[in-house]
Amino acid sequence: MILSKQEIMNFEYILPVQGSLETLELVQRIITKLDIVNDSDIEHEIDFDVKEIQLLKTVITFLDQNQRLNIKSLSLIHKILKEQSNEL
Repeated sequence: MILSKQEIMNFEYILPVQGSLETLELVQRIITKLDIVNDSDIEHEIDFDVKEIQLLKTVITFLDQNQRLNIKSLSLIHKILKEQSNEL
């Protein structure tokens, strides 16, 4: 998945900070992948595995049902949902 710097920064709006051990380990893996060293690039390609995409989709669904989505993360949300359908 190709993400802009802005989209990468918007993961903070959708990643859970509490949850089961498995959830927090998945979140930590995602954060590690998002830890970009080269700040001069405008876009970055990040490869998420199926479990990570499933977690992101679940979180988006939960936030959507509770009307907690943020307009700044809309582009990121659309990319995640599109990626999810391609992965499974």
